[in-house]
Amino acid sequence: MEKNYTLVVQASQVTDEIMDIAYGIAEGWYQTGRIDWHDFLDRMDDTELTDGTILDLGENMLSPAIKKIKSYVRDYRRQL
Repeated sequence: MEKNYTLVVQASQVTDEIMDIAYGIAEGWYQTGRIDWHDFLDRMDDTELTDGTILDLGENMLSPAIKKIKSYVRDYRRQL
């Protein structure tokens, strides 16, 4: 069966569902200490979304979507 991907590269494409995935990774793997963003984003990539598609964050670590995710995760960790 062929996989369908949802490419997310713009900040406006980052949904609450995607942020929930990011927050779950932050809580499970990166509660304290420095975040290895390559590992963090690799953990997010290929996650199945509720619509049945697979999350694809693209290859650009400086995309608006990844910048938004990183900013929100940093803020979220400050609250933990």
